Amino acid sequence: MSETMIQAPRFPTLKSLASGPGTLAGLAACLLLFAALPAAAAAPATCPVGSYRLADGEVIDVGPSRDDSLRWRSFDGETGRLTPSPGGWLHTKGWTDRPDPRPVSFGPCPSGAVTIGEQSGRRIPLLTQETSFVSHETRLVGRLILPPGKGRVPIVVLLQGSETDSARQFDALQRLLPAVGVGAFVYDKRGTGDSEGKYTQDFQLLADDAVAALAEARRLAGPRAGRTGFQGPSQGGWVAPIAAGRSD
Repeated sequence: MSETMIQAPRFPTLKSLASGPGTLAGLAACLLLFAALPAAAAAPATCPVGSYRLADGEVIDVGPSRDDSLRWRSFDGETGRLTPSPGGWLHTKGWTDRPDPRPVSFGPCPSGAVTIGEQSGRRIPLLTQETSFVSHETRLVGRLILPPGKGRVPIVVLLQGSETDSARQFDALQRLLPAVGVGAFVYDKRGTGDSEGKYTQDFQLLADDAVAALAEARRLAGPRAGRTGFQGPSQGGWVAPIAAGRSD
């Protein structure tokens, strides 16, 4: 990757999250766009969705999208689109159709290998727990992802914007944050994805749901839960401080 790219461990939000006592009063919004798992890539021989550490230490995420492609991205916003083709993956720059000359390939699923240009990398092993919890008599579906190990880690509850998509399917932060040592709890807000209830833009109700999500994240993490807080883009950026004000 480019030598000018910011390395993920130096990402300033992560530094502020990993130091100091107390509960975070809502993380700054960090809007990530997402990528798609194509039918060709869904074959048993490959499973490209995940976060990878490249040979130079940089962390990138490869995630699903709504069209027939994959998208990789890094913490500094650099991204590329990967479209399946008979000869492998067509690689284009950013959100354009301009070709990226670096070839991209994935190894067999058990290997967790990726190669971008001359850079090779491996998928980062993460600990995942699927769950459901109840808020205002509505069942919501979530997922806790932690970095490997047994030590305490900060945990971020990821909130959605006003979109109606499944956050569990499309939010790349659920993998990027644990890949650099920060746990993430992602859930489908009411009326979206696998969660029950009616879609709403009632910030007060959504904040209560976020508080319930935080309680579930702490319950699942147990003694590994360190500092906790919220992060959300767009609408989630309004809900986060309300939820933080209602949390311990």
